[in-house]
Amino acid sequence: MTDKERQFLDAASKGYIRKLAALLESGINVDVQDERGCPTKRTALMHAAEKGHLRVVDFLLKAGAKVNAIDKGFPIDCPGGNTALILAIRSCHIQVAHRLLHGGASPKTKGGGTSVISATSSLGDEGLFRRLIASGADMQQRDGSGITPISAAVQTGNLGITRFLLAHGVDPGSPTPGGSPVLVDAALGGRPDHVEVCKALVEAGADPNLGSEDNLDSPNGCLPLRPSRNCQIPALATNQDKRGSSKVGPNCAGYCA
Repeated sequence: MTDKERQFLDAASKGYIRKLAALLESGINVDVQDERGCPTKRTALMHAAEKGHLRVVDFLLKAGAKVNAIDKGFPIDCPGGNTALILAIRSCHIQVAHRLLHGGASPKTKGGGTSVISATSSLGDEGLFRRLIASGADMQQRDGSGITPISAAVQTGNLGITRFLLAHGVDPGSPTPGGSPVLVDAALGGRPDHVEVCKALVEAGADPNLGSEDNLDSPNGCLPLRPSRNCQIPALATNQDKRGSSKVGPNCAGYCA
């Protein structure tokens, strides 16, 4: 990398649009790749998107930056495959994400240990999520970690996106990457939002008495739900509840209604 290339990439990260324009005029390639840090191969557009610099993103797209360029990393500690769109979503820059989609960013990309659609499910922005679906994103897509959009939405307690997915035919008994039903993740969430997610899953047909096979065979095995003392946070039902004489308590659709 030349000194000017480093200056160009740093200007994008810091939002210095005039400096970017001057360096482009001097002949810098708009898609020059950053060889520093990890992941490597990040472009100015990626840096600007991750930092949320909307005007810089707009400027770079108009200058011809490749909107679907990907970075390069390592599988465990430094996953690569990120696009500018994934970086914007993971950094919660919604306006930037919409601008990138308008500029041709793919809604189907997997990278950085996630995917565009699962990252949006975790973020919880329903407007962006609906736009991704309308643009061709797959509601059942598994990312590189095996996480699906409904699993991501349930883990983070995003009720609106959970309801949207269920209304569009996603299985309320969908498994997590570990094999347990997503209802278990909702029960473990511990926030009031997770209670509502539990209700939505059970009302859509999820079995509140179903735990993973691995969990039920383990000493600390559990079922997804039973009422807690304060009737606010789902608690775990034990093997004794499942195999003993006591009955599993009311499911989450009834215990906090």
